[in-house]
This record gives sequence, structure tokens and C-alpha cells, in this order.
Amino acid sequence: MDQIRISKFVAESRKPKNLTRRQPADALSISDKIISNREYGKGLSEVSLMLPLCAALGITANDLLSGETVSSTDYEKKAEGNMISLMKDRKRTALSIITGVIAITAVCALIVIVSSIDLPAIVRAIWIVFSIAAGAAGYTAAAMLAIKAGYFECPFCKALFLPSMGEYAKGYHTITKRRLTCPR
Repeated sequence: MDQIRISKFVAESRKPKNLTRRQPADALSISDKIISNREYGKGLSEVSLMLPLCAALGITANDLLSGETVSSTDYEKKAEGNMISLMKDRKRTALSIITGVIAITAVCALIVIVSSIDLPAIVRAIWIVFSIAAGAAGYTAAAMLAIKAGYFECPFCKALFLPSMGEYAKGYHTITKRRLTCPR
């Protein structure tokens, strides 16, 4: 799914009706910041909010997920494509998290096991190098899935972009945030 296209479509659907962000937000009993986040491409709405958001904007869920008004002749084809794309995006995000957790757990387990068993120094060193390589492979897989799952936003200029693998790996990471260099 193209989050940028969907976000522009949400804004384009709201503005001709002379709706402020607050009006659809009040209709959905949510913060206007959530509407703002959708218009800036910061993720998609929760599934439970998609249909009420569509009703508030006077569009269909298929229009929302396509990022355009879908003609009646293309409706079925677009609906199937949107559902497949939505499932793939959610699956990539979940797989990224699971892969990262498994990699970290495996590396920690290997290092603890190797350090607690009486082994010659060279064998212990080989196992530690192997565990670090396994961790690097797990991190790479998780990063590739995270990059494919969606866009990143520059905290300063609010530009959305997809980083390369090198940019992603070099970026400062915490558990909940990634500091990536904006291409602008």
C-alpha cells in the first residue's frame, strides 16, 4: 500500500467538503491528531476506524485503501488487490518484530550456553563468532522486513522516505524509534 498516496487522498477527500480535521475526528470520537497523522502518511487507521472514517469523508473503504476514487468497473479488482496488499504490509511488520526478537534471544542463549560449558578457548571463540554472525543475519532480515513494511518520517521536515539498507543499518535505533538521515 502506498501510504503517501492514501494520505494525500484523505486530505483531498476532506478539503472539498470544507471539513476541518476536528469535524471527522469528533464524528469518530478520536483526536484530530489521528486525522492529521493519516494525512501526513504516518500509518493507516485502525481497522475499527476505517469504515467510520470513510463514512465521515463520504468515500468507500476501497477508495481509501486505493488512495483514489475507484470506478465501479474496477471496484472488484481493486478490492482484491487492496486486501492482499494490506495483509502483506501487516505480515511484514509482524515478521520484522518476530525476527528481531528471535535473533536477540538466539544470540543471548548461545553466548550464555557457550560461556557456561567448559570448552577450549578456540572453540568458545568460534561459537561466540557464530552467535554474533547469527545475530547480524537476524538483524539484517528484520531490517529488510521493516524497510519493506512502510515509510519513515523525517522528524524535522516531515518528509516521508524509504531508506536503503545501508542507511537503515547506520541509523540510530532505540526500542521504539529510528533516527534516519533524511534524503533532503
